[in-house]
Amino acid sequence: MPDAGRKEKVKQLEALPEFSYFPRAMLRILFTLILTIASLCANQALAFDRADILKAPSAPPSPMIRGEFSYKGMNKSYLLFSPPQTAAARNRPLLVLLHGCLQNAEEFATLTRINELAIRENFFVVLPEQDGHVNAMGCWSWFEPINQNSQQDFKLDSQSHASERDWIAALADSLVEKTQANPEAVFVAGLSAGGAMAVNLASCYPDTFAGVGVFSGVSFAAAGSVLEATKAMKLGSDITPQQSAERAFQCAKGKFGRPVHAFVFHGKNDRIVNAKNARQILDHFVAFNDLRDDGVANKSAKYDLRERRKVKGSRKSRGYTLERYATENNAQAELVVVSRLGHVWSGGAEGSEFSSPKKPRASELLWNFMSRAMASHP
Repeated sequence: MPDAGRKEKVKQLEALPEFSYFPRAMLRILFTLILTIASLCANQALAFDRADILKAPSAPPSPMIRGEFSYKGMNKSYLLFSPPQTAAARNRPLLVLLHGCLQNAEEFATLTRINELAIRENFFVVLPEQDGHVNAMGCWSWFEPINQNSQQDFKLDSQSHASERDWIAALADSLVEKTQANPEAVFVAGLSAGGAMAVNLASCYPDTFAGVGVFSGVSFAAAGSVLEATKAMKLGSDITPQQSAERAFQCAKGKFGRPVHAFVFHGKNDRIVNAKNARQILDHFVAFNDLRDDGVANKSAKYDLRERRKVKGSRKSRGYTLERYATENNAQAELVVVSRLGHVWSGGAEGSEFSSPKKPRASELLWNFMSRAMASHP
């Protein structure tokens, strides 16, 4: 069973907007009402998720290298995992993986079991880490306007200012060069606040990221403040996918180019982020890719349903529905909604309040999607 510290973390997640960046004292005041209401259903939520927690998570399968990266006045840490050298040591894919709130890079690598998969499939993994001094809960500030708009909109000194989004994109570019990874096979994915930031990165830097994986995230431009973020998490975005796509196209400086492949994964019983957000994210990238080819919303990038299936659950696996879409030029989009899954990483390590060891294995489904996306644009 989780210790008292873990219980308190879970209660924080149930009671507070996960993506907040307010100091703890202000959070306590602002969300007292939410805490009171959420506490009524906390025991039920904990009982459901703890059924899968059997033992403490094991250490990653091999050491990761911790580094620091500075870009335009911002300095943060990251972990880099490189699979053992092989004959195909160069030109390997690179996955940027973003943790959620109350997590760090090492914990996220462990609970997703991503390094095991990277060894088997031969790709690099980089896990940027939020600075606890910047955000006491370790959240990426995905909702801040500076992380959703181009820097020109803020008239910032390009030599001395960077957003978290810009820092992560610059880190990815730097590590592609350092590791000699395949620049056409760079993907970004994340959970919760990390998933929402991944949406921002793929929307504003589509020439850097070939695809995105969003786990329990929120769509682009769904919020511009903590209160708006809380509302979007609970109810979904107030703007249409076409409106969010137009803002993303502006953030990407109106450049034409390749489509962004999109993989969206969500638990149907998520009490932190409403599963309604999953469909909005998928529709956002469909509309965004329509603009990416010619700058006009004319459905020139038409997505056709290629597969829809419902997988039954079992003792070791939850049931889920899967939808796969593709365009004539092979832009890929996939939506997975898992029954009876809360705000956790599916198929992850045991012993973490942020993962459930029950299948489906989210990491493997993400890699399978990445593989199809890479094969569609060799």
